[in-house]
Amino acid sequence: MTDRIDQFEADVMEKLLAGDDEVLAALRRQLDAANRQRREYSGAGFFTYYMIPPEFTLHGSPFFVLADVWATIPGLESPVGLSLFIRAGVIHMLDGAACAEDWSAVIDEYSLFYQDGPVRDLSKLRAMPDWPKNMESRS
Repeated sequence: MTDRIDQFEADVMEKLLAGDDEVLAALRRQLDAANRQRREYSGAGFFTYYMIPPEFTLHGSPFFVLADVWATIPGLESPVGLSLFIRAGVIHMLDGAACAEDWSAVIDEYSLFYQDGPVRDLSKLRAMPDWPKNMESRS
């Protein structure tokens, strides 16, 4: 059994940043330019930190969280919550955490899904109070 954490993380980021939206498109450009700084394991999951070049900062340097993607992983009874933290207009940290148990299982297989069903509801993202309006990036 091989730990596929790097592939899992890449698939999670792709799903979190998917959609026809200018904010999500700007975040995808950030991810393309990103350097992964480090990954920490908490016992309940992981935290991955990113460094984004300043020229990719979103206009207004907003703070918000994308948290509508979940994973099922064999060996875990509950789904894994996945949250991407945007701080000061840049991708800061990806948090993956098991909801009701310790997560020491190796990631070999997994399935990702949106909280509200098979298709992401972009209107819910855009309705978040902290969602950037009049989006422009410095890139």
